[in-house]
Amino acid sequence: SGPSQPRTWASLHPWDEGFGGLKAVNTGSIPMPCHLLSFALLGNAAVGAVGGQLPCVEATSPGVCSRPLMTQGGSASVDWSLLQQKSSVQRGQLAEDAASTKAAASSTAGEHFTVVIIPDTQFMVMDNGYSGAWLHEWISQADWIVEQQHALNIAAVIHVGDVVEEAHRPWEWDNFFKGWDKVEATGIPWSVVPGNHDLTSMAQPFASNRWDDYNRFMEPVFRRNPNLHGNFPPGKYENSVVFFDASGIEFMVVGIELGPTQESLDWASSQLNQYPNKRAIINNHFVLWGAERGIDIAGWAKRHRNIFMIHQGHDCAREWNRVIHNNWGEPIQEVLADYQCSGDAFLRYYTFHVTEHRVDAFTYSPSLRVFETDPNSQWSFDFNMGDLRALPTTLPASTTVIPLVENYYREAPRVGGWGGWCTCPDGQRYNVGDNYDGCANGPASLACEGGAPGECVKEHDSTRQGMKVTCATAGLPTPQPEQAPPSSSTSTEAPRVENDYREVAGVGGWGGWCTCPDGQRYNVGDKWDGCANGPSSLACEGGTPGECVHQVDDSRDGMKVTCASASTPSPSEPAPTPPPSDSPMSACLAYDQWPSVDGDVTCGSCRALVLTAPFDGRCDTYCESFGHVCSAAAEEQNEDCVVKYDAECDQQIVGTSDMLCTCRLPN
Repeated sequence: SGPSQPRTWASLHPWDEGFGGLKAVNTGSIPMPCHLLSFALLGNAAVGAVGGQLPCVEATSPGVCSRPLMTQGGSASVDWSLLQQKSSVQRGQLAEDAASTKAAASSTAGEHFTVVIIPDTQFMVMDNGYSGAWLHEWISQADWIVEQQHALNIAAVIHVGDVVEEAHRPWEWDNFFKGWDKVEATGIPWSVVPGNHDLTSMAQPFASNRWDDYNRFMEPVFRRNPNLHGNFPPGKYENSVVFFDASGIEFMVVGIELGPTQESLDWASSQLNQYPNKRAIINNHFVLWGAERGIDIAGWAKRHRNIFMIHQGHDCAREWNRVIHNNWGEPIQEVLADYQCSGDAFLRYYTFHVTEHRVDAFTYSPSLRVFETDPNSQWSFDFNMGDLRALPTTLPASTTVIPLVENYYREAPRVGGWGGWCTCPDGQRYNVGDNYDGCANGPASLACEGGAPGECVKEHDSTRQGMKVTCATAGLPTPQPEQAPPSSSTSTEAPRVENDYREVAGVGGWGGWCTCPDGQRYNVGDKWDGCANGPSSLACEGGTPGECVHQVDDSRDGMKVTCASASTPSPSEPAPTPPPSDSPMSACLAYDQWPSVDGDVTCGSCRALVLTAPFDGRCDTYCESFGHVCSAAAEEQNEDCVVKYDAECDQQIVGTSDMLCTCRLPN
């Protein structure tokens, strides 16, 4: 700050415990705050002598410091080895500046704030044009964050990993810090996690020393991070927790190493459980890495109610987003963003609109100065900005359903802000939200049980946000009269006088037509076997089954018919043996013997929700892995047993972390 001239410095010491930044207290008229580079100049160091090193008083040659800056009492109380990184050049403000920056951010926090995601920087820091990426694009991203800090009210910056291409190359880290220095200088809270290219050896991705190079270069930066709350293992930084506040809302970013150990996940759980009132973002380079070892980050996240987002990079698919639901039925945004392979240097940011309970996602390239606006690049989602302290973190006990005598209109989980009107049988109309599916199913998307749904409007309305209605007549199925036990062996049940067409468990959406003896035809589903047995796969009892069609039809999903003449056996004939159940000695092994079941989600009839990654997204490969054969495959709707679409057993199900597989023991 000003020309180089002699000054007397009263003290020079670490900022805080374990903090490598510098605090300077001047006795002259030195403008405050000063940057480290200006600090070096004020210490009479030649510009060429600092060149990215420590504040220096005398230099024997450019880049070589013979005498670092000393206080009046001798050596400064500074961890010089910690600061002897080229990344410490221009590394932000002194204590006074950082404090004022934080105070300014707090005072401007109002109706909106922004969280910035930096995808993989590995190609840009190589600076050789690989995949069209250059260093100046990374610098443009960093400059943009600095320029937009106050306009967007940036509350946090999150780097999703693959910081460099080869972790052992110091010059790549130097290039990274040319941009990161600027981000750190803003004082904005930040989180960084390692990716597979930050491994010490990619040939040994699970070696005990796998993050040694990453920690060697990142330790000084983490030790300067005033918002770092914790790290694991002790003395290492592949796992970390960072706190930040925005608009009166408390957040935590839980950084989890790539392919985490169970110990790492247990540590992360302890942090999340310790601070249940902080909204949590999971920062992990790639969620599926480690699935082959039984690590299921998405399934783990569902057990923590304060997690609302999982962010990752790694995949040159560029971007995707989906919604999974925690164990309370509430949404978690799982997002991937990685633009390195297209060489256009896009980044992602989320602007939180507090009063509207909405988050807008944007994808922007600072070097190209353009937005990307397709549905995977720019979208919105609802976010409850309320206080988490009122919400229980344990699952509620099950309760007995009683018949409804009036319409039940209430706030419910898994209901969004898009939606429309539901008309109950008594004529009452209710403004309800959508089933968090973006009105994908038209009127059927409305949270309207037992009523007539209207149009699903793709427009947020705070009055219907989270609202659902269960109409009085939809409270319970029609009660069935109790059947008295036979009084003697000669008692018989009266034959059914009409066909019984009803919804039952264990029946799928593939299927076809069943013709009863009286000529009536019914559209019925298959027996969750993927039409493996042709017409015999239809849920058709006592009738003539037609072709079993490999196509989902909502009108027959779960539907079965028992034709009138087939309702009871003839009195002179013995009762038929009931069909076998899913027991270890019948159709399939017990579910506790199935591998890689996601979140313990099982659906009956030998079907379960299983991980895709270890089995290349194919159900036939999965079933064969434990001695079964595949009879049906599907993609699930929302981490449950609801089918989004059916697939062939040998068809690869892509773009998802789990799939529904029906596996049976060989005949």
